Amino acid sequence: MKEQSCILVPGTLGLGLALFLYHRYFRGNRRKTRRCNGRCNVLEERNSLNDLVQKRDSELRSSYLKPETIRIFKYIAPPMDFKSHKGQGGRIAVVGGSEDYTGAPYYAGMAALKTGAELLYMFASAEASPALKVYSPELMVTPFYRTSECTGTDAWVSRTASTIAKRIQRFHAIVIGPGLGRNKHLVPVVRNILHEAARAKIPTVLDADGVWAVCQDPQMLSQAGMVVLTPNKVEFEKLYKSVMLADRKLDGNLKADVESLCRKLNNVVIIRKGPSDIISDGIVSLECVEKGAPKRSGGIGDVLSGVTATCIAWAQMKSSLSNKQDSKASQKIFVHAAHCACSIVRKAWEITFSDCGRGSCVPDLLDKLGVVVKSIEAAAC
Repeated sequence: MKEQSCILVPGTLGLGLALFLYHRYFRGNRRKTRRCNGRCNVLEERNSLNDLVQKRDSELRSSYLKPETIRIFKYIAPPMDFKSHKGQGGRIAVVGGSEDYTGAPYYAGMAALKTGAELLYMFASAEASPALKVYSPELMVTPFYRTSECTGTDAWVSRTASTIAKRIQRFHAIVIGPGLGRNKHLVPVVRNILHEAARAKIPTVLDADGVWAVCQDPQMLSQAGMVVLTPNKVEFEKLYKSVMLADRKLDGNLKADVESLCRKLNNVVIIRKGPSDIISDGIVSLECVEKGAPKRSGGIGDVLSGVTATCIAWAQMKSSLSNKQDSKASQKIFVHAAHCACSIVRKAWEITFSDCGRGSCVPDLLDKLGVVVKSIEAAAC
């Protein structure tokens, strides 16, 4: 009996252990497998649904874009064919940034890159350069003056402008103005850069403080080459008064006012920003009526200047490759390229506001530029 009890006790323990292991691992694993399979199926369905939603959103967003915008973009944009070298898709320079303003040139530079430019050169004050270098490794930042050393003498102006002028041949387009500041000593520097750009046939975008510089010296555009001005309502009124010498309100025919100002400034292209953007060179006039968004965050104009620089750089490259002798046809492509830039920014801002609402900020807008460009390239025209 004693031996039997010794045999029964281990047997009971063994059976209990076997039952424990069975329930703990075998049946437990089966339950986990079922739960995992169910969860995986749910995740797969959810991912599939997200893919469908993203595909639908992409199709809807691309369908909102005007066919003319799609055609122009596809015409001017360089091909993505694995045959180009670094920088051939667009080398853009931004002249701006001061002690008080470092965000504006950053937005302009990053917008150019997000649109499709490949290299971004930035020239800023010595005070702004360290911050701009930290913002993004994509930006190649060079300080070209120090605020405390601004004298306005001919020697200082020539030395300051030469920092940019000696490199100007490598650029496809230049943006002047975002965050540059309203330092009167920089006005002749802007004039020198414009003349060097005209000599090298480099298109230039003048935005914000660049437009202010023109207001101080409208004659700087008398020998300028391909120039795009991007004034808002207030900037346009000041520019109109300084050039036309007319102290009157511009509440009449806005399109006619833009055209007359373009002709007075040797047929530069003007993007008059507003509820709808008026783009004209005094001969050809277009209106961008993309919806955009009701929120007016600071920095959207800087983004437009960067996108415009990329588009007109591509237009210039396309015009050079086609070897067109018709100057009017060559000029017309810049108006359409500027219109294309306005459409891209307005559409990207519309999508940003749709996603982020009242909390929409310009960094969100930068992220959406690539979305819009991709949808343009994917759309049939």
